[in-house]
Amino acid sequence: MDKLFRITYHRHCGFSIRVGATLLVFDYWRGEEDDLPQKARITPDILASCDRVYVFITSPRPDHYDPAVYDWQNLNAPTKITYIISSDLPEEADGLRVLPGVDVPLDSNVSVKVYSSTDLGVSLLVTIYGIRIFYAGNLNLWHWAAESSFQEIEQAERDFRTAVQPLIGQEIDLAMFPVDPRQGFRYSAGADYFILSVYPKIFVPMQFWDREDIIREFKRAATNEDTLVYPMLSEGFCADVTLLDDGFQIYEYDWRKAMHEHAPADEVPSEPAGEEEPYTLVDDNPFAQGANEEEEENPFSNSGAPVAFFGSGEETPEASAESDKWTESDETGEPGESMEPGESMEPGESDESDESNEPVDPSPFEAEAPEEAPLEDSEESEEAVDDPGVSGPLDEEIPEWEEYREDEDQTYQR
Repeated sequence: MDKLFRITYHRHCGFSIRVGATLLVFDYWRGEEDDLPQKARITPDILASCDRVYVFITSPRPDHYDPAVYDWQNLNAPTKITYIISSDLPEEADGLRVLPGVDVPLDSNVSVKVYSSTDLGVSLLVTIYGIRIFYAGNLNLWHWAAESSFQEIEQAERDFRTAVQPLIGQEIDLAMFPVDPRQGFRYSAGADYFILSVYPKIFVPMQFWDREDIIREFKRAATNEDTLVYPMLSEGFCADVTLLDDGFQIYEYDWRKAMHEHAPADEVPSEPAGEEEPYTLVDDNPFAQGANEEEEENPFSNSGAPVAFFGSGEETPEASAESDKWTESDETGEPGESMEPGESMEPGESDESDESNEPVDPSPFEAEAPEEAPLEDSEESEEAVDDPGVSGPLDEEIPEWEEYREDEDQTYQR
């Protein structure tokens, strides 16, 4: 059965994930100046629209712990809010304190397994209606090459691998993990190791300090056949994820439509609201079919076309249309115009872009070249190979990276 959830990026390390009428909130932070845009805030109306809200605070560091989340429980709303916090938070922080190694059932459909961190706090693996979500908190390979000794860096690597070891072999649908450019040229060392050890289906970078250029480069380099790196770069950005039996689809979500339900009247965009009903629970199972047993429409269908598709399922219409096209370069190796199946270029037909009909001189390379004499073994040829000023022997081994990355636009593949 397909499983649906919506993920929203708030700021820095702050995310929320909604499944049916249950909302998970991770390390929500409004910023040092409390300047989080309205579109990225969790408002009282959003909380009131949920039956259950679970707020996770994984670290006492200020960019993970915002005491404003406790104001939500003072609202006159029927929503039940539960706080799950790391045991090293200040005494005034209220909630269920957890330590690495514990497994906490929160209700019949939600549970959390607590893992260690390589900094303050903990990391979490939350299971909600069968969807497995990993939130790293401050778990990362924290190496500071400019400040640390070689021994300290080695110890940091050992600690990180020890912390990740229990996650290897776990099935993870979504992972949120730090990719911190402050660490310099090895900023992605922890994320790379995590992706190639744990193989989450979807990897969302966090704590990237608004360095979109770094994250775009990381996506290009780290996405592989097992893991999609999916950056969420703007505050308030939403995406709807459908987990299929053989892959998944991600839909970009227009937050302006979501704001129709929650924004004050003077802040509602001029575009009329859609007619579709919000996502609701059916028999307390957010993935169940309706009573009429007809196939339900995607509850997030106002989101538009999928922006990503992984798996061996049916092709999207866009992909199918693309596969029906071919270009002249398919046969000649040279760039050409796209042509429909069955269409061919008649003899004497020329490209419209040609400005002149003058005859073109034959290529000088079309003339027959004289046969070259076979190379003979001689001391002179051996000396040429050994000479550092000329190329090495023809059978010299090609460096491994050249075999699969011939240009900058090609994505690394495992």
